[in-house]
Amino acid sequence: MLAVLAGEATDSEYEALNSWLGESADNQKEYEQIKRLYQTTRLKHKERVFDVNRGWQNVFSQTIAKRKKSQYFYVLRYAAILLAFICTGTYMYTDNKLKFKQADRRNFNQPTLLLADGEQISLNNEAFSINKSNIIIKKDSEDKLTYNYANKSNTATTETNRLIIPRGASYQLVLSDGTKIYLNSDSELTYPSLFNTDTREVTLRGEAYFEVTKDAKRPFIVKTEDVDVKVLGTCFNVMAYESENTVEATLVSGSVCVTANKTERIITPNEQFSFNKEKQTIAVATVNTEEYTSWMSGKYIFKNTTLEEILTKLGHWHHINVNFENESLKEIRFSLAIERETPLQQIINIINYTTEAELEIDNNSINVKKYKGGNNTKKKS
Repeated sequence: MLAVLAGEATDSEYEALNSWLGESADNQKEYEQIKRLYQTTRLKHKERVFDVNRGWQNVFSQTIAKRKKSQYFYVLRYAAILLAFICTGTYMYTDNKLKFKQADRRNFNQPTLLLADGEQISLNNEAFSINKSNIIIKKDSEDKLTYNYANKSNTATTETNRLIIPRGASYQLVLSDGTKIYLNSDSELTYPSLFNTDTREVTLRGEAYFEVTKDAKRPFIVKTEDVDVKVLGTCFNVMAYESENTVEATLVSGSVCVTANKTERIITPNEQFSFNKEKQTIAVATVNTEEYTSWMSGKYIFKNTTLEEILTKLGHWHHINVNFENESLKEIRFSLAIERETPLQQIINIINYTTEAELEIDNNSINVKKYKGGNNTKKKS
């Protein structure tokens, strides 16, 4: 349970927890209580000194003391786990710089900002403005986060921040140099609060659209696990989901240099750089950039796209897994233009009506089977 709450669980640990939660409502209630206790007792500051005795009394008063004697050993087990967490902390510091442990986006249900001092800020509807080392971080009411100098005459210290966007959400970010970034759902960006080196580097997991402020002396570099995109000032989209086999950089304007597998390629507007992670191959093609940036305006545009790719994209917005009855169904091609807020069942109905596949929703899964009705080119409801 602690590994899940800390964002460090393996797939098997997630499955074990989900199985336990499904056994009873009492288990679900127990989990929520442990989760709340975890959130209120986590370390928030590097300099904080922890009193073990006081920590134990805090855990004891909120768990064991409130339970019947028959539940003592059950609660004690989780109280001990939480106490161990409190004593060790969530973050590691080296040379006064935070080394983030990898956060699992599945643990977040709303956009969240992770600061260098360990503080987590949920980016709900409330606006705020905070000063961190002479950098003002401002959140407005329109899902946008902005970084600015508090006072340019004073020295500002750069700190590493991380912005996490869960499924079903998107967000805008304006960095300290004025670069605008639009983060798609199921994505995260790690970046400095201030650019004070010869390069401007950010790290992306997921998908984002960049409008980079021009600076001839300091190139802007987007780093992903497999591909780096280097620019001076331009507009482009990067798609680098860990779960997908392809990394794509799509250029809208300007010029970028993309590096993958020790190979550099320069692409021009309306070109897309693709890197196949499994085959370690590179391809550059001319594309309609609207198809790859429409998500920014809340739309999905698919033109002659495989059913596998369509459902994969939908999976980053909706909480779904996809199961295909056979491999051939993945290659069915389909064109579709819809609003991203369209209910999933309505999208499934459209696909079912116009393709030879039959899609069924089963809890959080979509099962894709061969349609066995009459006319495969147009099915009647």
